[in-house]
Amino acid sequence: MNSFLEISEEIPCQCGSGKKYGDCCKNKRFKIGTKDDDLVKETTIDEEVMKTLEEIKKIFFEDYGINPGENDFVAWNIPIYNHDMLLENVYLFRELGFQENHIYAYYKSDGLLPCDINTDLLSQSDIEEFESLCKEYDELLNEELEGHINSIQYVINSDTYINEQVEYALEAIISSLNDLIRRHSGTNSIREYKITTEADYCIFSALKTVRTLQSINKLRETHLPECIYALSRGIFENYMYICNINMDSSLFKDKILPKVDEVNYTFDLHPDGRINYNKVINRKTKIKTPIRIIISNLKDNLPYDEIDPSLIASLIAIILATLLLSKISQNREIQTQYTNDVLYLCKNLSYKFINCLEIAKCDEEHTNEIFDLLLDRLKEQF
Repeated sequence: MNSFLEISEEIPCQCGSGKKYGDCCKNKRFKIGTKDDDLVKETTIDEEVMKTLEEIKKIFFEDYGINPGENDFVAWNIPIYNHDMLLENVYLFRELGFQENHIYAYYKSDGLLPCDINTDLLSQSDIEEFESLCKEYDELLNEELEGHINSIQYVINSDTYINEQVEYALEAIISSLNDLIRRHSGTNSIREYKITTEADYCIFSALKTVRTLQSINKLRETHLPECIYALSRGIFENYMYICNINMDSSLFKDKILPKVDEVNYTFDLHPDGRINYNKVINRKTKIKTPIRIIISNLKDNLPYDEIDPSLIASLIAIILATLLLSKISQNREIQTQYTNDVLYLCKNLSYKFINCLEIAKCDEEHTNEIFDLLLDRLKEQF
């Protein structure tokens, strides 16, 4: 095995700056040279990094029962199929108050972030690339509007606006659902209760929706749009149930109550003994009743090329929650004053939602067919 041989100071620096190596990266805390006929960059590993590498080796041994070999990757467990680590750091840097142009340059350069403690570990071309990207962001953000808007201006401004509307709507909907529960439960504290009336079912739907929205808010903070959409399905199903209950006074009594009334009903069994959750038996009359209700299903993130997908998912979930709240308030067993109060709230929220959806629709490359459906429903309902 050949030893490391540093390149000559007189040849062009391999970082691509165009300068001689002696006038460029020779003065850094690393050396460029050859080893085993390969061009490599050699640097001293400090104690903190060594501890981290030892921890990685321990994990490798715990997982596979052997120590990593010379052909194993150092970062063997880090995914290479997406930008998860970069994206997580983008959101983290924003929370920490980093300058947005620095975050942009970090993302666009695949992880460059020069600072006082690492500048002498980065090549001059890397530093120039980072500075160039910072300048690119500033120029794009401050570009004059002449009949068009560039992607940076669109994404940054849209994210800011939609996030403000989502935060306001989230708090308003949860507050109103809590108000519904307090007004109609007849108690100051709910521990256990039975569903025997439509109002009880509305309270149950409100409780579920509050918990779902609280979970969605946590997922929004951790930027997990797929999980937000999965929870949104539950809100949509609640919405469809309440719509059908409001239209058909027999639906609750014949289809839903048998599922929750264990005193008078029990589930039927399939021929092989499995429980049939789509059919119940009246304990007194022994009459079997089908209770299945069919409900339709709901239908690589780049932070500077599209609106934050977690914001879009949260927006859709909150719009569904608003539609659900409106239908709950229209139930025949809900107080008239509460119905009027919710109508006022939902109308105000609908204006905000329509603006958000229209903004999101401007990005034709990342359109979502549910945008038009929700726009139509909001305009029709409010």
